[in-house]
Amino acid sequence: MIGYFPTYSLGNVIAGMFYNRIQREIDLKSIVANDDLGKVKEWLRDKLHKYGATYSPKELQKRALGETYNPQWLINYLQEKYLT
Repeated sequence: MIGYFPTYSLGNVIAGMFYNRIQREIDLKSIVANDDLGKVKEWLRDKLHKYGATYSPKELQKRALGETYNPQWLINYLQEKYLT
């Protein structure tokens, strides 16, 4: 059972990285406020989904986000959400 915990942590780090990148490239807050999530889906399709299993997860992450695992983006997200 302990083997699953690290995968959740890595998923959270990657989610923080995607959140940061999406925010920098499209107006995420406005999109969510207007319930126009199609733009997010389009962004994900263009940056991630269309590649499927063409690249390894680490290579796809580097191509879509410009870097590999960087926990600072998750920390920034958590600070923004809970401390401001």
